[in-house]
Amino acid sequence: LMLYGAGFMYLEPEGQDAIEIGRKMKRVTDLMRKRQQKLATVDFRVKPKNVDIYVNGVPVARSGGPGVKLPFGKYTASAVLEDYNDWSQDFTAKKGETQTVKGAMVKKIYFGMLNIVTDPAEGVDVMIDGKKVGVTPLKPKRMKTGRYLVRFEKEGWDYWHRYVDITRDGTYELTPKMERLQAGSREQ
Repeated sequence: LMLYGAGFMYLEPEGQDAIEIGRKMKRVTDLMRKRQQKLATVDFRVKPKNVDIYVNGVPVARSGGPGVKLPFGKYTASAVLEDYNDWSQDFTAKKGETQTVKGAMVKKIYFGMLNIVTDPAEGVDVMIDGKKVGVTPLKPKRMKTGRYLVRFEKEGWDYWHRYVDITRDGTYELTPKMERLQAGSREQ
């Protein structure tokens, strides 16, 4: 009752049935106190903050929010958040104690593709964020999502650069057309 009551109060603290559920939870708390079975208070400190915390599959709190009163025993806390790997941790609520369950969700890494076709098609050095990654022609490159500065250089040609945004499961097509240098047009 305490676990499901905590879940109900978390989801609908102002609902029509909240007063009745609150009374039942108080009765159980009083009964446990009379039997000298104090409830444990469990705080959840899971990063990122404000993620919904489930205990044995019941939503009971937000990370960083107020503690949850539970009877002593073994439980599994879990959290699910878009763009993060699921998190879970077993814990034991200890009679009458206040404890903190800590954890961190790991952000998922997504990838996209960068496809480069230069003009001229061969012999162009390709640098991404200042690091040389190859010489054209290049196979499409799998990259983490994000923004990158791509620069192209070839002896006797003017350099060319562009910011690209690699998106999740997307392919960015980059087709730079480089221009030959005129004598004295750029310091070498």
